[in-house]
Amino acid sequence: MVERMIGVTAKGLVVLLAACGPVAPGMSSGTPSGVSGSEVHLDRAEPSTLTFRSATANDLWRVMPAVFQDLGIPAAVIDARSRIYGNPDVRLSSIGGQRIQSMFRCTNEGAGMASTTQYRVEFGIAVQPRTAGSGAELVVDVQAMGRLTDPSRSGTIHCVSNGRLEGMLRERLQAALL
Repeated sequence: MVERMIGVTAKGLVVLLAACGPVAPGMSSGTPSGVSGSEVHLDRAEPSTLTFRSATANDLWRVMPAVFQDLGIPAAVIDARSRIYGNPDVRLSSIGGQRIQSMFRCTNEGAGMASTTQYRVEFGIAVQPRTAGSGAELVVDVQAMGRLTDPSRSGTIHCVSNGRLEGMLRERLQAALL
């Protein structure tokens, strides 16, 4: 597995794409977690892979700006040579009519699952289209964290995508490819 760092914000948010081999059709999302008694721990999410059997990597790359614009996510080319597109520092309250908090699961270290309503979720997203057999796949890497919204308190929590964002991306890509 080859890993390539593609972006770091001033706050240290790292967006990482891993060049993995082909996966089964559809979407695979790595959101590993562990349960120990009443505690739930979320590990760093591995990139998801969306498969498009009737498209090429060039097709996906061509429509990417329009898809991100349709979702309302400000984005740009991160690495033209490797064809990586996205935004390492997204700070929105909603995407495609859905609240950001509904798209992530968050946890406090040692305290189990946390309510995302107490946190403002910030995330980075990077996508990379690749040829896969007779079609194409899109590797989607989403890294997120939550910041406390209470001005009298500070702190962050670790968050992972629950798949809704990737599902919206897939839906918009399929429509754009028609």
